[in-house]
Amino acid sequence: MNMSDEEASEYLIEWMTGMARRIGVTTRIRDLGVPEAAIPTMAEAASRETRLLSNNPKTMNREDIEKIYRRAW
Repeated sequence: MNMSDEEASEYLIEWMTGMARRIGVTTRIRDLGVPEAAIPTMAEAASRETRLLSNNPKTMNREDIEKIYRRAW
């Protein structure tokens, strides 16, 4: 396949989501019983995980992390 990085990223996301559905793994944190009200606390805790954040190719702050959690909720 000859794809741009963005196309390859989208393809991988779709493939992984499909695989998760086929094997019965949830792709939403709400399905795990996490209330939406917990998202700010989770984002704050994640923003303090500097060891993990320092390896991320994009600089992330608490607001960025909260957006990711909200999309996953």
